[in-house]
Amino acid sequence: MSNPAECNPPEERLPAISGGMGISEIAPEPDFGRMTRLAARMLRAPIALICLVDGDRQTFKSIVGLPEPWESRGEILLTRAFCRLVVAGRRPLVIGDARLHPEVVSNPAIADPRVAAYLGVPLLSRDGEAIGSLGVIDHAPRAWENEDVAALGDLAEMIVTKIALRRGLTLHWVLGSAVQEANDGFLISEAEPIGMPGPRVVYVNDAFTRMTGYEPGEILGRTLRILDGPKTDRATLDLIRARIAARQPVRAELISYRKDRSEHWVELNIRPVAAADGRTTHFIAIQRDISERKEAEARLRESERKFRAIFDGSFEFIGLLSPDGMLLKANRTALRFLGIDLAEVAGKPFWETPWWSGSAERVARLRSAIAEAARGRFVRFETEHSGADGRVITVDFSLTPVRDESGEVVLLIPEGRDVTERKRDEEAIRSQRQLLKLATRAAGLGIWDWDLASGRITWSGEFHRVVGLGPGEIGETFAAFEDLLHPDDREDVRRGCA
Repeated sequence: MSNPAECNPPEERLPAISGGMGISEIAPEPDFGRMTRLAARMLRAPIALICLVDGDRQTFKSIVGLPEPWESRGEILLTRAFCRLVVAGRRPLVIGDARLHPEVVSNPAIADPRVAAYLGVPLLSRDGEAIGSLGVIDHAPRAWENEDVAALGDLAEMIVTKIALRRGLTLHWVLGSAVQEANDGFLISEAEPIGMPGPRVVYVNDAFTRMTGYEPGEILGRTLRILDGPKTDRATLDLIRARIAARQPVRAELISYRKDRSEHWVELNIRPVAAADGRTTHFIAIQRDISERKEAEARLRESERKFRAIFDGSFEFIGLLSPDGMLLKANRTALRFLGIDLAEVAGKPFWETPWWSGSAERVARLRSAIAEAARGRFVRFETEHSGADGRVITVDFSLTPVRDESGEVVLLIPEGRDVTERKRDEEAIRSQRQLLKLATRAAGLGIWDWDLASGRITWSGEFHRVVGLGPGEIGETFAAFEDLLHPDDREDVRRGCA
């Protein structure tokens, strides 16, 4: 006989032993009733019961002859049940006289004179976890035989098999429902033949029929070659067949064809299914429509192509910086100016690149500008740079912050415009104007500028000196100019200006 003291570990072990199976939801069923009735007949006992444990509760799934109130309630606290000792010990519990047994003599159930002897065996799952017990109770003290324990143990194994089958069927139903309701196409095919015509499809879900337009009756028993078409990549198909032949998983993207022969991009994930002996019996495949993703990728590539054409085709110096000043990109114009490749400068602080070397003052100004632009401000200033050929140019440089949807600065765009020629032309014009001013003063010539569109006349300072009138004393019209002329000369001047 088993010693009950050896089958009674500390209370805190019980949840760890019995929890986590999720079996309390298993409903009573006729098979459980047959098992308890069979146990009662085989062991000639008036009471037989199957109980399952979940956490700190015991639930009866079948009861034969258990007195009230337990039969109608269907469950009692685990700490007041014989099942507790069986589950905790994970071995048969044999009690010949409960009224004399130190571990159960205080159990409230003993107050019923019909509860005198108990024999229980654990229901052990495949991994050895005790999920409940099968027990019989006699009204009188009894010497249980080894054959009684063995018979009850055989019935317990049958009950565990039944529970596992029920849980497996439930899981199968849940998985089947999930597959059927999935948005991705799901199919199962045979494993053979690998060659022509290929493995035949034995199952497809609703999403597959919606995606392809084929009803189950139109695809079951056929091969996936029905989905191939002119634009289906042959190399990808060869890869899939090679992986299937090797019984290996494969993921591929290819153009597939619907029943109406319209094309769409799909992602295929195929995996072999092996039996217990390791032999591949089927393949499962998940087919996802990725047409929208492919279209988005194509639009992105086109956008990048256009950006690159503008970026590299510009005569200006253009780049991309992170907000902390790391150089991400530079266009061809900027790179050619120094005779370098992007790999030589990408990822470096912008102020450490050759464009800005040679002047601590220039570097300090750039770093200050980057910090300011990172705070969201547009920055612009002129600076000088030396090219690979030693030529020094004047650059109109600017930093433009780029913000994301939340308003955070995520990029800086540095731009540089070569304004050397413009600066040289401006200086030449200033010099010519200064020379003209000196020449007219030396010759005593007054000069005026007449805007024919507006009719406005601008007088030079020397003109004011010649006529002896200060600024503001001469009108800005041709009539004011005529007033300064001798009456005999006005007609000649009009003809000359006509």
